[in-house]
Amino acid sequence: MPRIRLPGSQPMSLMRIFRIPPGEAPEWVRKAWVGLTLPFDPNVPPAISVRGVISGEDHALEESYAVPIKTALLILQNRNPEAARWWEENYRLSADYFLFPISGCFELPTH
Repeated sequence: MPRIRLPGSQPMSLMRIFRIPPGEAPEWVRKAWVGLTLPFDPNVPPAISVRGVISGEDHALEESYAVPIKTALLILQNRNPEAARWWEENYRLSADYFLFPISGCFELPTH
């Protein structure tokens, strides 16, 4: 699988989103992720729940790729500045990663 290194970090693998991720963000915001290639950290321990971005309530979580939030938003900003702005204005949780279900993504093969 391809590996990239973010400044001051361990190498990361890449995946591409092909399905609108679930969640509480508006559909147009979640739809903006589709087609993006994002780095994920294969060493992040699996989570069993995730908090809703609007309600703050816990929701069950399927197996997911963990993508560093700052990196994800930089990539989203290039594709859809309005969607990135929505996250910057509405995301108030103290997490380091966005979680994208593996059922809606595919890992990119090694070149």
